[in-house]
Amino acid sequence: MTRVFAILACAMFALSFGPAGADDKKKDEKPPVGALPPHSLDGVFVKVKTEKEITDTLINDATYKKAVAAALKAKKEKEEELKKNPKIVGPSPAAAARVAFLKVLAGEDK
Repeated sequence: MTRVFAILACAMFALSFGPAGADDKKKDEKPPVGALPPHSLDGVFVKVKTEKEITDTLINDATYKKAVAAALKAKKEKEEELKKNPKIVGPSPAAAARVAFLKVLAGEDK
């Protein structure tokens, strides 16, 4: 009889803590991705059918032009900073340009 109670106690213990471990897995999972929010570059891809058309449309897009200008500005600023202090630690001029370019495209330039 004591064996039955011991087995039941172990089973109850296992069942009571089993769901607690399952909750941890759900917290780590990312929610499914929904629709992307609209972006100013969406119009670039509406009517194009070839790579050349995409390139031509991008070159004339205001957001793309703004991103290119920001990248060039960041690169020049970083080069000037490195001329003044060559021992400074930080991103290279190319990396600074890339970050500025992507920030504008992501809408984080404000």
